[in-house]
This record gives sequence, structure tokens and C-alpha cells, in this order.
Amino acid sequence: MMRIRHFLLVLSLLMTSWVASAQVSFTVDAPALTAMGQPFRVAFTVDAKPEDGSFKAPSFSDFDILAGPSVSTGHSVQFINGKQSSSYNCTYTYTLMPREEGTFTIGAASIVVDGKSYTTKSLPIEVI
Repeated sequence: MMRIRHFLLVLSLLMTSWVASAQVSFTVDAPALTAMGQPFRVAFTVDAKPEDGSFKAPSFSDFDILAGPSVSTGHSVQFINGKQSSSYNCTYTYTLMPREEGTFTIGAASIVVDGKSYTTKSLPIEVI
């Protein structure tokens, strides 16, 4: 009986450390090139459930914000061969209009998941 308890304790600890080590991904997606007078979208996506109100967008000082942030979330659960897996994502989308031609940078956005802060990379955009 003691061996079973010990085995279950070790198994529980291993599963907890595996779940805790899951990496959170927070990315930005936008076109590298756009035309003057042409609106474009910038999407910030996190693959985990963020803390409410923790998303902080970068400054869009070189662009006019036509819409956003529009927030979409998705959650899926799968059972394959008796094993359960799940995924979650949350995307914040902005529609921007360039003010002038040139090369500009979309700064880093930040978000908090389970008490830990994540940031995206800055993203250059060329307006022609």
C-alpha cells in the first residue's frame, strides 16, 4: 500500500512539473510591407488564458487606429486514443492606417499569464 502511495505521489509531481513547464507563446503578426492609404491588420496572439485587463498595446503613433482592439478567444479539447489535450488562444487585433510613407516600428505589446509577464518582439513595417 505504501508503494502505491509513493508511486502516485511521484506521478503527481511529474505531471505537475510537466504542466508548469508548458511554454507560453505571445506573438505579433502584421505585414512587413503595406501601401500608403491601405489599411492593414496587426494581431497579437497568446496561446494561454491571460489575466483580465493585462494586455497592454504598443503606441501606434505613426498610424491611425481605424478599429480595435477586437478580441477573439478560442478553446478546444480533444480526446485521442483516450488521452485528453486542450488548447487556448486569445488574439487582440487592430486595423491601422499609415499616416505617411517610410519605415516604422510596431513596438512590443505585453500581457500577463499566471502572474508572469510576456512581451512580443517589435515589428518593422515599410509603407510605400
